[in-house]
Amino acid sequence: MDMQGDSWTSLESQIEQLIEYGCEIIYMEKESGKKTDRQELDNARKALRKGDKLVVTKIGPFC
Repeated sequence: MDMQGDSWTSLESQIEQLIEYGCEIIYMEKESGKKTDRQELDNARKALRKGDKLVVTKIGPFC
């Protein structure tokens, strides 16, 4: 099993879902589930303005 290929397919699928939903800006990061510092999540949260929606395709252990 090619884990890198599977990971890319999963990421590609998530990006397609976000585009289909109508997301204009996509933040993404691939980090260990043990890591609590999520720079891109922080960037996305800082960019949110009144009326914006934060759309997540997969919730990992960072929550």
